[in-house]
Amino acid sequence: MNRVPTFIALVLILAVAAQCNKTPPVQLTLESAQRTMNAWAKDKSFTGEIIVESPKISQAAPDHATAGLKFKNFSYTFNGQPRTYSDTGIADFKQDRDGRWVLDEVQLFQISDSQYPAFKAGIEVR
Repeated sequence: MNRVPTFIALVLILAVAAQCNKTPPVQLTLESAQRTMNAWAKDKSFTGEIIVESPKISQAAPDHATAGLKFKNFSYTFNGQPRTYSDTGIADFKQDRDGRWVLDEVQLFQISDSQYPAFKAGIEVR
């Protein structure tokens, strides 16, 4: 008896079932961007408030988006020195091939400082 067609049918059924069980990726919205920023700050033990503006997906690169940030009494360490920051910044998001959005980097804009701290994030949008 030839078992190859039965085996191929079983593999196809399992592949389809695996695709059906996948949770669709979280869409990049103001709410999901804010949740992700809050989780990132908590994970890094940063304190202070971060307010996220609505993310904007790039027309030229639809797998890239940015969101403006407003920091209030944001405490962090840069080059070994503790700092507090209350100004603006940018959050960079990238979309993986499977459709998941990831917070890639958080950039602070310190006009009075020649160094612009950037933090690699690498956290999935929640």
